[in-house]
Amino acid sequence: MTCELCDNPVLRKGRCQTHYTHCEHGHDVRVVGRHKSGACKACAVEKNRKLYRQRRALIDAYKLERGCWVCGYNKSAAALHLHHEDPDTKTISRSSDFIQVSLDRFYEEAKKCIVLCANCHMEFHYDE
Repeated sequence: MTCELCDNPVLRKGRCQTHYTHCEHGHDVRVVGRHKSGACKACAVEKNRKLYRQRRALIDAYKLERGCWVCGYNKSAAALHLHHEDPDTKTISRSSDFIQVSLDRFYEEAKKCIVLCANCHMEFHYDE
């Protein structure tokens, strides 16, 4: 049996020694730290960036769909914040953490929030 990518004999999973142990960039992927990885650092970074952009797009769409609860602003997701109505129910406190949790957990946390534009959010907290 020959490699699915070349004519060399198969080592494992339909690939030869070279193609089984190297990523698409030609980097060795046999050991990363103490664990075998399916990707080199460049591949892992690329994958993480893609996932981040997808998650950011979903969160942005969520905020834009609702708009500011006070004034109705919905032009830029960057200017819309998720504000917890009851701060004691927070399980996610930093905005960057919203991107890192599962979508189910994000939507569960978002149910506890209202969307406020940056101006209304500042006015809301001004006297605190």
